[in-house]
Amino acid sequence: MKLLRQLGSMGGARGLEALIQAVLLILLARELGPTLFGIVAIYHAVHSVIFIVVGMNTATFVVREEALGRPDLAHGALRMNSILLTCALGLLLAGSLYVADKPLICLAVAANAFGAWSQQLGDNRLSLALAHHKVRPSVTAVSARSISSLLVFLGLLSLHANAALAFGVARVGAGLVGLGLVFLLVPRAGKIEKASARRVTREQFPLAVAPGVAALRQFDTVIVTLISGLAASGLYSAVSRIASPLVLFSAAINPVVIPRVAKAPQDKVVKLFDLLFVGLILLTLLPLALIPCAEWMVVSIFGLEFSGGGVVMIWMLLRVGEVTIGPVLAGILQARRLDRTVAVNAVLFTAFMLIGTLVGALHSGAAGAAAGVAIVGLLGRTRLWLVGRRLLRNSEGQTKG
Repeated sequence: MKLLRQLGSMGGARGLEALIQAVLLILLARELGPTLFGIVAIYHAVHSVIFIVVGMNTATFVVREEALGRPDLAHGALRMNSILLTCALGLLLAGSLYVADKPLICLAVAANAFGAWSQQLGDNRLSLALAHHKVRPSVTAVSARSISSLLVFLGLLSLHANAALAFGVARVGAGLVGLGLVFLLVPRAGKIEKASARRVTREQFPLAVAPGVAALRQFDTVIVTLISGLAASGLYSAVSRIASPLVLFSAAINPVVIPRVAKAPQDKVVKLFDLLFVGLILLTLLPLALIPCAEWMVVSIFGLEFSGGGVVMIWMLLRVGEVTIGPVLAGILQARRLDRTVAVNAVLFTAFMLIGTLVGALHSGAAGAAAGVAIVGLLGRTRLWLVGRRLLRNSEGQTKG
């Protein structure tokens, strides 16, 4: 019962954050139009990739190591990653000057970098509490930063401020609110000897490969831009916002599940693994019911400038199962120290996904790119389930990675 309450609380907080992120980006797309939003979307993709790669899956590593009684590694990883993330932020802020001829767009992309940095930095620290089954700090911080971003954005729009300016101020404000609450609710631990950066890197690297490689999938926006232009990229990116924030659900579930799975009996882990894959398939099929009204939904949500995006939306929604439950399947395997299995699968299907995006874009523009992403993504998660299930049933598989 306690586990269900914690999952419900974290799922609610992350769900609210996902919804608000989608609303912000949809409103921004409506105000900017496909071409200008295409510029913001390219930077958004670059920021996501860099922060995920540099982040090294630290939140998962900290949850696992703290739960297994190795706080020196957990705190060493937090210290090392804070430095890496801050260095990355500096580079990205400098890179935003590339669009200095469009000051408000420059502000929006720089603020997005700050928001992504503060979110990842805060989530890493919150994982210390989650490792000890304390969800209240995460629920409070995540809810506060998401609600504050929406209130600031809508408040500035009501004062007729430029949408890019409102977005930038909202991202920075929410980032500061979130970080302030994180450091207040998860105070600095006592004197804990921190593992060296070399040891942390050696232990953490296998866990970091999968999300780092998988992050390269977000270069699909860049591929669509190169093949079909900024307008098509803006349409593709805007419509994809409907589904992409749902990955935050896995960010809510994994920190709660991983500490328990790391110590759970093998048969229970296999049963959970199978049930999650069934849920993934069911969620993948549900959006098919929206086919008749897809175009109407896109025009109603984004405006007439985004006409023709109905097919893109259906393909993107067919990824719902993959982006919400797929990372949880990977998290279960990582909790059982099958890091290399997850990493190999990520490398294979990231390459296939980028190829699928390229082939699809060449054939049918934004709709073809969306189809390539959806099909390859489902195949990748299916392979992960098949291979992972076999290894989980094999007692020797638990010691790999």
